[in-house]
Formats: sequence, structure tokens, C-alpha cells
Amino acid sequence: MKGPRLTDTQSRGMRDGTTGYATGTPCLVKDSRGHAIASGERYRLTAGDRPFDFGVSPVISEILLVAVTVLFAAAVFAVFFGLFPLPYAEEEPPEILKIVSISHYNDKKELTYAGVITLKNIACEPLENREYGIWLSVNGKRQNVVIETLNSRDFIETHHNGVRLIKGAGPQGDFWESGYRGVIDILDKMILPGDLVSVEVYRLETEEVISYSELHAPSVFVQ
Repeated sequence: MKGPRLTDTQSRGMRDGTTGYATGTPCLVKDSRGHAIASGERYRLTAGDRPFDFGVSPVISEILLVAVTVLFAAAVFAVFFGLFPLPYAEEEPPEILKIVSISHYNDKKELTYAGVITLKNIACEPLENREYGIWLSVNGKRQNVVIETLNSRDFIETHHNGVRLIKGAGPQGDFWESGYRGVIDILDKMILPGDLVSVEVYRLETEEVISYSELHAPSVFVQ
């Protein structure tokens, strides 16, 4: 809000074209050279055709622009060379060996709360059975099940635990071909009706998980 305008007498006392606005009681003050200046919250001084500019100087503007440019270039450099990697969502492994069914019945069709898991290779490429193993989890908790080969002929010779056998067209050879199925029969009562079962296929050499699949065990028993 503008203060009271200086009186005509005060305005005439200022140099060429000088006008002023002041808050409170306006007053007229002279500098050391005898030039009139106006006191107050807001004023504008002109000397002839040259106004006094109280804005940011062009030099300071250029300095700020250069500084912002340098900071931006440094940030791009850091991200590009991995000094400050951008956050990203960790990708889940694909589903290669898919759980297609879980049964609680044994081969004699007897209800024994068995854990017969049927897997199918739904990928386009075969898996080399001797290079991969399986981790089994029930309701998010990894079970004490050790499967260190997907080759059924090598299964007996390998260290395994919690598994009765591996069988089927997929595990019987060196490669688990695309579209082929295989069966993993784990110990009875390890999987109960309604449990969430997950199978992770991992590379033996690095323990890298290359396939993940999950399925709920049937609540209603199906033979």
C-alpha cells in the first residue's frame, strides 16, 4: 500500500524528475553531495532520463545461470556413470516351471495329505536339468526341502531331503523341454489344503533364481 505522497514543496526540492512515496510522515533528506532523497518504505528516483535500477544485475543473473547449468551437468554425469544410481523396482523372476496342480492323494488314490506337485515348462526354451535345483516354500516359509538336480536319473545320487522322487517327461533327460511336465513328490503333510505353495528354480552355480511360480493347494480334495 502506498504511503502519503510528498507535498509539492518537497517534490520541487528533489532533483530533476524525482518523485517519492513514504510511509508515516514524509520527510526530505539530502545525501553528502546535496542531492535530495526521499525516506520511506517505497520510493523511485530518476536523474534526468536515467532511472536508478534496484533489480538484479545482469552479471549476477549470468552467474546464477552458469551455476545451475553446472549443477545439472554434474547430476547427469553422476547418474550416467553410476555414482548415484536411480531407484528402480526389482524385477521378479519369470515363470518358467509353472505349478499346474497340487494333489493330496498318493498313487493309489488314497488321501494321505501327500504333496504331489506337477510342474510344466511354459517357456520357449528347454532347461538343462543338471544345472538347476528347486527351493520350496509353504505360506511364505521356505521348507527343509533339498533338490539339487532336475534330472530324475541323477536324483537318487544327489543330496536331497524332504522329497520322495522326481519323475515325468521333463526331468527324465538332460533337458526339460518346452511344454513337458514333471512331478515332484514331497513328504506327506508338508502341504495342507489351502496352503500357498511356491517353487523357485535356481541356478546351482550362483543360486540365482531364474523361475518363480506359486499356487494354492486345493481346499476340496480332487483326485
